[in-house]
Amino acid sequence: MSMTKHLTKPIRAIHFMVLAFLMTIGAQVSALNMNTGDVMYCTSDDGAFVQGSDNFELSRWPSQKFKFQITKGKGEKKIITFGSGGFFDGTTMDIVFFLEGGSILEASSMTAKLYLIDGRLNYAFASAPQTGFFIATCDKF
Repeated sequence: MSMTKHLTKPIRAIHFMVLAFLMTIGAQVSALNMNTGDVMYCTSDDGAFVQGSDNFELSRWPSQKFKFQITKGKGEKKIITFGSGGFFDGTTMDIVFFLEGGSILEASSMTAKLYLIDGRLNYAFASAPQTGFFIATCDKF
């Protein structure tokens, strides 16, 4: 018989309690619980773009503040509609994946792709005059 066998059950119990505690904290921190009609407020953290010109120089993305709303489009389709001003200025994107009450959203347009997962937004675009990407932090109020 092993000298540590009597410790197995208490150690398992402690591991279970720690795991349950971490799962509870993780669920509270990361869940945005987005729903149709919600407005998301975002601030860009960093990014870069190349403007089509003679030198095609890479530039840092200036800080952006923007908002968008998750809305219903035609039929069962859902879209995100951006507020006025700034880079997006009233544009829309089709929602490709969205689970009502979840924390993941994927949207796209002809030249761009957007992912919002647990409040972190990744956006990338490519068109003839410019190409770029940025990351942002979003929350709903």
